[in-house]
Amino acid sequence: MKHRVTKRGIALVLVLTAACALLYPGTLRASAMVSEVRFRVGSTACAVGYQNGPVMLVRMDVAPYLRSGRVLIPVRFLAQAVGVRDEDVVWEEENQTVTLKKGEAVVSFTVGNPVMEKRVGPAAPELVAMDLAPEITNDRVCLPARWAAEGFGCQVRWEPSEMTVIIRSKSGGESE
Repeated sequence: MKHRVTKRGIALVLVLTAACALLYPGTLRASAMVSEVRFRVGSTACAVGYQNGPVMLVRMDVAPYLRSGRVLIPVRFLAQAVGVRDEDVVWEEENQTVTLKKGEAVVSFTVGNPVMEKRVGPAAPELVAMDLAPEITNDRVCLPARWAAEGFGCQVRWEPSEMTVIIRSKSGGESE
């Protein structure tokens, strides 16, 4: 029996694929297709935009908030927004340090310390003074959005009228 590919068949596959993406959003997963993530201050939903595709809302258990003119975002969601996989986020309870790894880039933050440690490959770590230290809110480590995102080569924009931080990968999905 010979099978023909029809426009109706292709449309059905596309509709089913879109429906699965909407029905099973789960968490924000690191993907080369993610091009933009929007975090709104006070909202527990972040909007994930895909190249040539729909926007998906992802629920967070702690909303981003302002402190000293900076937006802090729960580490898990911020890490996923910059393309760091869940298994590449390491929390060290003893010294309250969170380390994010993506490829050869490694960025570490310590709760209460306004210094970010950034390392790429075997090079010596670079210490970067931030204007705000990471903190714990509702049992979640929250990081200054700009510092964490730029640490992985992402572009960060603040929309004051919407109280929204927009994080975008430099090459539409792949950050450095």
